[in-house]
Amino acid sequence: MLGARPTPEQLEEAAPHEFVLRLVHPTSYTGRLETSCLPSRDWKGKPTATDYGPSAFLEARLPGGVAELEAANHDWKRFGVVRLQIRELNERGVVVRMTPMDCQFPTIAHAHATLFGVTSANRDDVVELFAARIQRVPPRAA
Repeated sequence: MLGARPTPEQLEEAAPHEFVLRLVHPTSYTGRLETSCLPSRDWKGKPTATDYGPSAFLEARLPGGVAELEAANHDWKRFGVVRLQIRELNERGVVVRMTPMDCQFPTIAHAHATLFGVTSANRDDVVELFAARIQRVPPRAA
């Protein structure tokens, strides 16, 4: 157990047929999606007592879609958006579990999820999948 937090196995697992949205910081796109879109600090040494790992949002729990995310944090309007089916992540060894306690924005916490299972061995494959499924490209960083 991670203190009073549930272990990853105790968290609700999102279904393979569902879709997640992953936000991409503008500095992670330089004409192509860089590996920095999934920084190692997001997953190395995780979970911790306060952070399970890389974040995403379960699309089905956001009736307003990306606009609902942007309403929670206006800075996200300049971020890229990756939309992918959870099954595709599962095929790469990544499991999506619901982690509302890790979200700092109360209006969207119910949709917050974590990507468990990202490793040095599969990170490039996961980033390649992100690149293939990017829905909105962020503007290039100045």
